[in-house]
Amino acid sequence: MQVQLRRCNNIEDGSVEIKEQTLNLKYAINGCGKTTISKAILASINERLGIEKDALASLTPFKYRLDASGKPEVIGTETIQSVRVFDEKYINDFVFQADELLKGSFDIFIRSEVYEQGMKEIDAHVVTMQKALSDDKDIADLISDFNEISSSFGKETKSGIHGSSGLAKAFKDGNKVANIPAGLEPYKSYIQHTENYKWVRWQLGGHDFMEIGSDCPYCDLPPIGVPTCSSEIRLQG
Repeated sequence: MQVQLRRCNNIEDGSVEIKEQTLNLKYAINGCGKTTISKAILASINERLGIEKDALASLTPFKYRLDASGKPEVIGTETIQSVRVFDEKYINDFVFQADELLKGSFDIFIRSEVYEQGMKEIDAHVVTMQKALSDDKDIADLISDFNEISSSFGKETKSGIHGSSGLAKAFKDGNKVANIPAGLEPYKSYIQHTENYKWVRWQLGGHDFMEIGSDCPYCDLPPIGVPTCSSEIRLQG
């Protein structure tokens, strides 16, 4: 059937085809009047059936608010006895719920004896895994070691070891390296200095300049067999 709308919101005069006993889907860009069409059809039926008085009046265009001849009009719905419109009110009343799509949808579509049994099995597996992890000393020690190593280096920094890290604080507070690794004896004074963490940080940062050249003025001439640039020296051990 053809339904004609006149003076309904932004629709001055137009028509739409509606198929009875069928779900009618109308799609178009926002603002073209889809909501107005559904409201107008519903309002005209409600008025005719006495469900709502002057229902169409709410769709009166602004330019006709003071013109009695500009009352909204819907033609072609005379044979329709009931209609449901999938609008915001329908969603709020029947579909949308705060925590679920449909009232009782979980109990209706999902919850069953099989579901309950499956959840019990999953819970049992989770408990078993948690107990296995918590009772395994090797895993607990490994996690503890990782956390300790991570906290030692502190926050990320572009210049190397962060000054507030546990490693930097240990060096800064006077922890001396008593056993110098083989091959690093010439650098004992740097390694055991009270501000050796700054020297270590300088070593790490110097690597970025190695490709420029080997005559860096900040690099002392080392003993034979020792790299020519301080940035290539690495603490071992």
